[in-house]
Amino acid sequence: MNGSVLLEPMPKAMQPVAAAERHVALDVLRGVALLGVLLVNLHSGFRVSLFAHILTFHTHAGWANRGTDILLAWIFEFKAFTLFSFLFGVGVGVQAERAATHQRSAARFLARRFTMLLVIGLFHMLLVWNGDILTLYAVCGLLLIPFVAMSGKWLAALGLTVIVLAPFLPFFDSLFPTNAEMRVQAAVATGIYATGSFTEILALRWHETAHFIAPLLINSLPRTFGLMLFGIAA
Repeated sequence: MNGSVLLEPMPKAMQPVAAAERHVALDVLRGVALLGVLLVNLHSGFRVSLFAHILTFHTHAGWANRGTDILLAWIFEFKAFTLFSFLFGVGVGVQAERAATHQRSAARFLARRFTMLLVIGLFHMLLVWNGDILTLYAVCGLLLIPFVAMSGKWLAALGLTVIVLAPFLPFFDSLFPTNAEMRVQAAVATGIYATGSFTEILALRWHETAHFIAPLLINSLPRTFGLMLFGIAA
């Protein structure tokens, strides 16, 4: 040793994934899922109130409009969000493995990423557009951290259990707005977005987020969380 001090090798810094390391199939699936989310949002979320969309499946007459409504719902609306939630879990699993290979704490790495995602999501929800899903994904991501080290078998079993039991949770129906409440909110939102000032729109968005969007996201959380667990297992 000659009096020298042996030093532990420094963990390698986390870097963006090189092109040769990317899983092309996952990138393609993410692209398909994002295309589906974009089409659904262009068709409804960016055009009419969320609550008008929930209450009125066909917003315009004519066979072409009705056919478009049905095809988008059948091919994209639920499948795209399901696939995207599953792939989010896959990404968490990949990131956790990469953190481990770089001798870094996966929990700390993921907590930092999801905390930043939560900040971005809240900013987007409150100041840009309250049809945000980043906040839900950030909360689910933070909840996933204690489970990432579990075996795939247990992750899949837990994910299935959460999805199956979600509709029977005590808050599942009580939090969801009634049709009458959504109808009133849709009319108010349409009027304010059409003629209101920025301050009025901001006040509407904050009220709507607290009383309508947050309950919808809480209702969606168990199923989304379960799908992400499946993704990590995969």
